[in-house]
Amino acid sequence: MTVAWPSSLIGVDVLDSGYSESPADNVIRSPMDVGPAKLRRRGTSMPQRISWQQILASTNVGSLDTFYITTLAYGSLDFTRVHPRTGSTATTMRFLSPPTYSVVKDSPGNWVVSFDCEVLP
Repeated sequence: MTVAWPSSLIGVDVLDSGYSESPADNVIRSPMDVGPAKLRRRGTSMPQRISWQQILASTNVGSLDTFYITTLAYGSLDFTRVHPRTGSTATTMRFLSPPTYSVVKDSPGNWVVSFDCEVLP
């Protein structure tokens, strides 16, 4: 079952400084006795790793906690959201690890939240 990203978190900007994205390593390398390694593709589609950060107010952090813990059963379920780079609206993702929170210096009540997810094919 795939659920939608919480509406309370839509429109919150992704921070440029915390964004990274990389395609999956979809190649198997086999060493040869002589010459270069033999390469072959693992499969036709692989998940893509994506990480980003957002600044959230305390109330939004509560919404995120409920979404992650209750709705997604501690991140074990997939969700759809707008892709931070491409803008594709129905991107299916899942968490690779729980979101992490850091207080914003000199801005009480605001948190930098880091996400580590994978985009599913």
